[in-house]
Amino acid sequence: MGFAALLAKRARAGLGLLLTILVLAAGTTAIIAGTLGYSEAAATTAARHALGDAAPTEAGIRAQTRLAEDPGAQDSAASQIIRQAFAPTEVLIQRTIASEPRTVADQDGRVIVMAGPALTAEDELFTERIEVVEGAWPQGDSEPIQGALHAGAAELWGVGVGDILDVGGAPVELTALWRPMDPQDAFWFDDPLIEAGSSDGQVGPLVVPESAAGSFGSTPFVRFTVQPDADRVLPADMPRLAAVAADLDRDLQVPEVSVRGVTVEGDLAPTAATASRNLATARALNLVPVTLLLLVSLIALVQIARLQAQARAGEVELLIARGASRGQVLGWSVLEALAVSVVAAALGTAAGLGVMQLVPAGDLQTGLVVRTGLLSGVAVLASLVVVAVLQVRALAARSATDRSGRTRTVAALGTLVLTLGAAAISWWQLNRYGSPLVTSEDGSLRTDLVAGAAPALLLAAAALLATTVLGPVARFVEALSRRSRGLLTHLVSAQVSRRIVVYAVPVVLTVLAVGATTVSGLYAGTSANLRDGIASLGRGADVRAVVAPGPVSRTTLATVPTLADIEGVGASAPVWLSNGRVGSTVVSYTALPVDQLGEAVSVPEGILDVPEVSAAVSGTTRPETALLLPESATALNLSLDLSVIPDEEELQEQLDSVVTWITELYAADYEAEFGQPPSAEELEAEQRQQVQHVIGTFGQDEQLTISLWFWDEASGSLLRVEAPPVDFDFGVSVDDPAGRPQVAVSRVPMAATVQVPVDPGPGRSLVGIDLGFPQTGYFYDVEASISTLTTTGEEGTGTNLLADPTALASWQTPIPTEWPEPEGDLVDQVAIPTTGTLAGGEDGLVLTAVTGREDLNTLNNDTVAVVPLRDPGLAGSGATGPAEGQDTGDGTSDEALPVAITQSLAETGNFQVGMGITVQGFNRNIPARVAAIITAVPGTTAPHSVLVDTSALSTHLVVSGDTLGAPTQLWASSADPEATAAAAQGLPGIAAATGVGAVSITDAASAVRLVFWVASAGAVLLAVTGIGAVAANLLRVRRPEVSVLRALGMTPGGQARARAAELAAVVLASLGLGLLSGWLVGRLVVPELSRSTTLAGQAQLPAPLVLEAPFWAGLLLGLCLALALLLVVLYLTVRDQALDREYREEIR
Repeated sequence: MGFAALLAKRARAGLGLLLTILVLAAGTTAIIAGTLGYSEAAATTAARHALGDAAPTEAGIRAQTRLAEDPGAQDSAASQIIRQAFAPTEVLIQRTIASEPRTVADQDGRVIVMAGPALTAEDELFTERIEVVEGAWPQGDSEPIQGALHAGAAELWGVGVGDILDVGGAPVELTALWRPMDPQDAFWFDDPLIEAGSSDGQVGPLVVPESAAGSFGSTPFVRFTVQPDADRVLPADMPRLAAVAADLDRDLQVPEVSVRGVTVEGDLAPTAATASRNLATARALNLVPVTLLLLVSLIALVQIARLQAQARAGEVELLIARGASRGQVLGWSVLEALAVSVVAAALGTAAGLGVMQLVPAGDLQTGLVVRTGLLSGVAVLASLVVVAVLQVRALAARSATDRSGRTRTVAALGTLVLTLGAAAISWWQLNRYGSPLVTSEDGSLRTDLVAGAAPALLLAAAALLATTVLGPVARFVEALSRRSRGLLTHLVSAQVSRRIVVYAVPVVLTVLAVGATTVSGLYAGTSANLRDGIASLGRGADVRAVVAPGPVSRTTLATVPTLADIEGVGASAPVWLSNGRVGSTVVSYTALPVDQLGEAVSVPEGILDVPEVSAAVSGTTRPETALLLPESATALNLSLDLSVIPDEEELQEQLDSVVTWITELYAADYEAEFGQPPSAEELEAEQRQQVQHVIGTFGQDEQLTISLWFWDEASGSLLRVEAPPVDFDFGVSVDDPAGRPQVAVSRVPMAATVQVPVDPGPGRSLVGIDLGFPQTGYFYDVEASISTLTTTGEEGTGTNLLADPTALASWQTPIPTEWPEPEGDLVDQVAIPTTGTLAGGEDGLVLTAVTGREDLNTLNNDTVAVVPLRDPGLAGSGATGPAEGQDTGDGTSDEALPVAITQSLAETGNFQVGMGITVQGFNRNIPARVAAIITAVPGTTAPHSVLVDTSALSTHLVVSGDTLGAPTQLWASSADPEATAAAAQGLPGIAAATGVGAVSITDAASAVRLVFWVASAGAVLLAVTGIGAVAANLLRVRRPEVSVLRALGMTPGGQARARAAELAAVVLASLGLGLLSGWLVGRLVVPELSRSTTLAGQAQLPAPLVLEAPFWAGLLLGLCLALALLLVVLYLTVRDQALDREYREEIR
């Protein structure tokens, strides 16, 4: 028999397993090549979307300097530097010239003049960039200068084609009006002028020929707008784009380009850096499913090759016994393996290339797919050759060692120990870094292969443990069923325990396939849930409306805006946002009514315990008296009776001391200094001046300041409004100030009614009135009675908020009833506070007090002592206030502000619950106390954040007479967020409103999830193929057994059921072990892998395991259906074998 004929006959004899290996190798090659190709194609698509979908200022940069004397040379040098810096990435460079803002005669605003090659009609993209609304585009040099004005600017100024504008002294004739075809086009670089033709006092642009650009005063600017070609960028370009964009200003600082410096604007650097990190993260995570797929493929291939070797063991022994050498037998096997590897690699590579044609950017992955196919072919060839070498060596040695099973047992144990050790090291490495993506000391990113292999090695260890357990379990069942009457259980367990080497193939493949599918389902569900959690965290609410900034009136009682009146809104809450610091750490502050957490404010699962945090940080301020302001009120009328009377004896004593000082000390000092006594006129003038110092404000009209405080129920904050001041007279007069001055004091009663404008609105209650008394440096008695506070409006006009004497009886003032007794030497240093009592009843609020000498060392000062009159629910929120305009410091409250801080912020300073901190936010320093430590703050993804309750914050601010002011945003829950956002956009005072889709979260795991599923599908396919190969091999090897059992009386149906039950028992047990293994491995690795996809600088949310059930169930269902079909085929085949009575075993 010839060499070729022998190979052909040998191949036909083992055609089933040979075809199985061929299909398995080709499928493995196609899946691996396709997976790697898709991963790279997805990375390319993501890189291009990162630039193509970004705003122009985020996907490009613009360098600006002054126009050089030689513009052509400057343009050439700048373009060369930019292209060399970005090479090999293609970039589009647009050069424009822009003037400084120039005045236009008889017009408001200052115009920007622009010119450049791209703004001429000869430019090939001109018609795609500019729409000429009217007239003809400016051409060349002319007198006067021709220009084209933005149509919006022309409408604003009321000019048109043919008009002449005097721009900085240069006449410009308008020959055209134009509008941009797309204001968002990258060419315009988000210039605010382009949209409407005017912005912040600037108007234009006015486009003129480039030759006339320097006719408008000082040297104009030249701008180089650089946009990378998003359609051709590759993932490898991203790190370079980030680095070049960050350093381009330094690169352009050369004499040929820079004129008085170069500035670069645009966010290409952070955009490219973020995209680069996302791509690096995706690539690192792709290592996990690819490693799983490689492991399953290698195990499947090796196990099928071993089955083939086992099936040919008799044939090889016969050939060696008949004189064939090791080299000959091995050579035949290698040639056969080479043929299979080449064909499989070719088929798999062709299939992979075909799939790539269906994927965006897949045509760029031809080289990667071909290289993967070649490597796969080499791996298949190596696996087949190694198995063949081991078989030939064992059989040629004619040793019985392997058949005893001891070597196999030791090898299996060694393999298990090594795999467990490798899995432990790999998992430790992954747990250490938190991701396969590792940041090196120099800041560069690299993929840690050891960490990335953790899931695959853990599943491999689980599969080996399953094979280790299967044998003892089968033997145990065999022993238990030995005395049973039924044959099926005993026969099945006996066959499995004796053929554990063969059944190890379906066990390993099934555990790996099911485990990989479960890990994929857990990763897909967990990462998607984490993505949604971060998006929900950043969103904060279904609808967010930005309140338009504007001045806050201090003399009109405002309402806190709300979205509650919009149809479909479930709850609404005002929110105050601020940036500041805690220590040296930059912090994001969010103040809101904490009772709206979980209502208007969305709280993603796991970031904070709403009841616990609400109780910890909420303020205690709540009105106890029901002095509710009617919703329709438009004004408040406050009626006040006031009488003041200074201490006459004290004033007279001071005047007498002035006279004594003038006559006894001043004259002597004057004579000592000037050598002669003062004249009578000089003495008289000095005495008049000193008397005036003593009397001070007592001799002129003064003002009582009044502020009203209201509690806003919806926002949980305090509102303050200033009433018009009330003039009053001290009733002090002085006789003969130049001689023997005599003071006279008389009480001058005063009655007044002041009106406070009110914006109509619900939910406001009167909780406090501040009365501000001028400080004169001398005591005076005060009796102030606020008798009524009536309303004016469409409904409830004349309602007196002070009509309930019972409610007024509980009002309080924090001023002391008598002066404190200082100790020892402090008697001359302690400031004397305002003292007095407050009585509330049928006459309203009546204050009896002594004030006027808040500071012993200050005479005739202009400060004001504020006496708070408070609802008992607000009684602790205020004291005799400081002088208006004076710094209150950070000790104005006995209790620190309770705040909730994020865990990452707490770690920066080792903060713990109960510790005191100083928060620098809301334009002030506030002493605070850590009341709770939370994972994140709703509405922001910043890792260092602080949550504050508006009620608690208002309580602290009221001490210094401050309020929160207008909220920054309004948040609301809604059944239809988009409709609510659209309705909110139309409300007055709302600058912008967004719904649930407004917060964009970069999902670095989207492509990784698909790669996981592809790898899982490949693992399932390989498992089915491997199990089918095992079943086919057992049908051939155990064919004689069928005749023996038939001779012993076992029915064909019984044999078929027993054989199918063997495989079913093994596979079902493996299925259960695979599910358990996948869940355990998922618990160990999936949370870390999922969290690694979040961007650096974002809050780290918990990642509870979530299963993406549809795909997971679909793959497992497919596996079960394939196994069921295989069992049916096995049952029918064994049954047919048992019915075949003509079969005779061939004996050689």
